[in-house]
Amino acid sequence: MVRKVDIDTAESIDVAEFIHHARAVDLRDEAELFALAPSMRKLANNRAFLAAFIESGLEDIGNFQRDNLYSSRSYILGSVTERSFLRMAIWAPPAFSSRLDEDNFFSYERAHNHDFSLLTAGYIGPGYTTTVFRLDRKPVGYVGESVALSSREVIQLEPGRVLLYEAGTDVHTQHPPSGLSVSLNLIVDQADANPQQLYFDTDAMTVLGYVGNTKLKRAAFMRFAAALATDAVSAMLSDLADHHPCSTTRLYAYRALALADPDLSEELAERMDRDPSDVVRMSTRLLDDRFADSHIWG
Repeated sequence: MVRKVDIDTAESIDVAEFIHHARAVDLRDEAELFALAPSMRKLANNRAFLAAFIESGLEDIGNFQRDNLYSSRSYILGSVTERSFLRMAIWAPPAFSSRLDEDNFFSYERAHNHDFSLLTAGYIGPGYTTTVFRLDRKPVGYVGESVALSSREVIQLEPGRVLLYEAGTDVHTQHPPSGLSVSLNLIVDQADANPQQLYFDTDAMTVLGYVGNTKLKRAAFMRFAAALATDAVSAMLSDLADHHPCSTTRLYAYRALALADPDLSEELAERMDRDPSDVVRMSTRLLDDRFADSHIWG
């Protein structure tokens, strides 16, 4: 379950101090990660670094966050380790969001988990509200799979509060805040644990689809490639479908082949049935509607 602690302190630290504290613990251990909550709370008391960050960005707007591949409302404050970094996230209320070109990066009203651990503190504003669940067992990860969700709780990331979302197991639905809000996030890649990032239907308790990530970029590219409909591209996609080590990437390749040539559905179904992964084998039924309901693009 999402870990929560309310910390009443007037102490503050800066970004460099927080990063120093974070580098002193084993971030792969969720318990040690949560032990950073007091440091995160103290960082949230520091308003000076935000003013300096904004002024620095405006002074050199052409190079501002050039290496940031995340949403336009997510800003990297500093690298912690090779697999972790500190960021600031802006959460817009509906009245504000409606005036923007929303990319739904924060997945409002869509239940999802993460393939990373997330330690977060309320920084500015009332904070978002989130409905959280616990995955009682690790899913295989195919669309339509039944899952066990428990421990439903509604939490607001209000000032003074620190939350830890555990990689893979904590599922949550974000709700827009009542006013413009900002959170501070320590993101820790937990690739060694190999969690899948998924969307869920919390009423039906099923896997709804896959959350956008680097694998999704592969999917979009393969779909574009398949549209070219050349023999060479088809052969390369077929080889990816048979041999790529990532089961989700193999599924994306099968989808691209099915969309490019619907007449291949029967052949593709037979090949998918022989795949070593349940994620692929359990998705053959999606060929009947050409994956129209699979939501595997995010």
